[in-house]
Amino acid sequence: MKVVVIARSAEFANFAFEVGAVYFLTVDATASRLEKCFDKLIHLCPLATQTERLFKAASENEQPIAAHIVVKDVGKVRLIDINDIVWINGAGNYVELHFNGNSAPVLHRETMKNIEQQLEPEGFIRIHRSTLVRKHAIKELMPTDSGDYKVKLKNNISLNLSRRYKNCLESIISPVA
Repeated sequence: MKVVVIARSAEFANFAFEVGAVYFLTVDATASRLEKCFDKLIHLCPLATQTERLFKAASENEQPIAAHIVVKDVGKVRLIDINDIVWINGAGNYVELHFNGNSAPVLHRETMKNIEQQLEPEGFIRIHRSTLVRKHAIKELMPTDSGDYKVKLKNNISLNLSRRYKNCLESIISPVA
């Protein structure tokens, strides 16, 4: 939950800080301060950021530019192109981003829920409690005796599709848009 504190005077700024508010405004705030507040809120919500990017690209009559994920690493910040990601594995409050080829997975501090919301518009689907996969990367589905499925990717990686996420089978089988 994101909180913005709006007060009659600046004396409530300490209170805003104590409750962890995203932003503090006074009722007589300027238009530029209001705009900064909304920009900050939009960029804190992955789904809103994706929607804003698509809206701006459509309004400028351009193709949307490839989105990226910012990954903080020791001594550097990496920009990972979303189009390079094939599948994602959850690891607590982290996710492992897996790519085609022999490149090592990249650890990123993000929850599965947030990364799923961010990447769903990019063609990723959840097939397991701890696994997201790009729909275009799926080669075949193989049923198992337990009622689950094995999902084989085009790079020959096998992942589990659990019964709980069986409803995504329709999404996998339907033609890719």
